[in-house]
Amino acid sequence: MNLKHEDAKYIDFGPGIVGWFENGPCDLDDMCASRDMRTFNKGCSACYSVIHEGECLNIHRSQKLNRETIRWVRSNIKLVVKHYMRLKKYGTITEDQYWEYIGKLQKYVL
Repeated sequence: MNLKHEDAKYIDFGPGIVGWFENGPCDLDDMCASRDMRTFNKGCSACYSVIHEGECLNIHRSQKLNRETIRWVRSNIKLVVKHYMRLKKYGTITEDQYWEYIGKLQKYVL
């Protein structure tokens, strides 16, 4: 899987005035961990959301990565099932592990 937020970094967006004048939450709103700091027109390199560095970026990255993973698995569910079948066929995983993994895929289908 090549997901957009896997390699997301904290970058400076260049000239701009977003976040320079007042302290407050970043694009995470209620989940922001650094409400008393300014964002200084910096944030996520993958989606260009204005985010605080550190904990806020980690929260943002994990949220987006979870959504991207779910979207990828839903759109490639047949490929994932084939992959598990192949692993079972070659003995990489056992029959019980196979059914455990297929069971976990149910949350992506629903």
